[in-house]
Amino acid sequence: MNIVLTLDNHYCQHAATVIASICINNPDSHNFYLISDFISEDNKKKFEKQLHTTESKIYFIPIDKNLYNFFPVGKGTANTYISLAAYFRLFICDLLPIELEKVLYLDCDLVVNGSIKDLWNWKFSPNACMAALEEQEQIKNDRIKDLHYPKEYSYFNSGVILIDLQKMRKNYSSSQAIDFIKKHFNIIKFHDQDVLNYFFYNKKDFFPLKFNVMDIFLYESTKLPRRYISEAGALLTPTIIHFSGPIKPWFKECKHPYKELYYFYLSYTEWKNYVTKSKFSNNIEKLDYLLKILIKNLLGILRIKNYDFKKELPSGIELIQENKSLHILRKDNKRNNKE
Repeated sequence: MNIVLTLDNHYCQHAATVIASICINNPDSHNFYLISDFISEDNKKKFEKQLHTTESKIYFIPIDKNLYNFFPVGKGTANTYISLAAYFRLFICDLLPIELEKVLYLDCDLVVNGSIKDLWNWKFSPNACMAALEEQEQIKNDRIKDLHYPKEYSYFNSGVILIDLQKMRKNYSSSQAIDFIKKHFNIIKFHDQDVLNYFFYNKKDFFPLKFNVMDIFLYESTKLPRRYISEAGALLTPTIIHFSGPIKPWFKECKHPYKELYYFYLSYTEWKNYVTKSKFSNNIEKLDYLLKILIKNLLGILRIKNYDFKKELPSGIELIQENKSLHILRKDNKRNNKE
């Protein structure tokens, strides 16, 4: 498989965790393409050391800062914590080797907890350049309105995308993306995701829920998109867990039911000695966070919206590795599962 990750130097630990999760659950030879404006020599050596016992290869693809330094991030966008690295995937066609026909793009805030062979072997519909997951109702309706294309085409999440590069190159260029951002700077809220949806709204397939289980779908009050209602079981047995919210598993404040998976795969990297830190560096940030938690709890008490994770999800999990396969067991039911 050809896997693409985009990152800055601060996200090397998380990219390495993604790579480890792929190699453990998909023990074939892979090509990993890391697109970044800068990765330190020390971090490059760590990546190479991690893969030296496998048949996989890693390629570091540099990107010119001048291409994207004016793109919208921070205040005014939906997720202010997202960096400019999110936009690097807009340049995939230009940066990757021309002989590559297909790639799987993955965000660095996820883990692959099973085989992705079926995803890699996806059969694209005749007009589709890519396959991705349909977004939640509230986001997709808002973005379709701003991007001005027919509602029936819906809107996809850009965290996991299988891309037919040959078709993509015929229908798109990074220069078009740059022009779009310049002309529509004020309407872009979800960064590269808005741009990709604008260009490929009618040239994409939707793949199964299990290949991109995001935080929002795990909340009690969240309804799945209609196409995924029959796939609700994927929330209990996800193939790809996407830690898509602002409180990532590497922060102390994270309550995500699957966060232990991150640390399991992290233990197979050169960053395995990482000590969990707080997301917040000062009291003002901590106070703001606690205020948001208070408001969310109040909304739950008033039954307006429940931000708790679904009760049927693991409240704590233990990973048991047997014959190179992973099993997620509830800690409070460990004995029964083993018997």
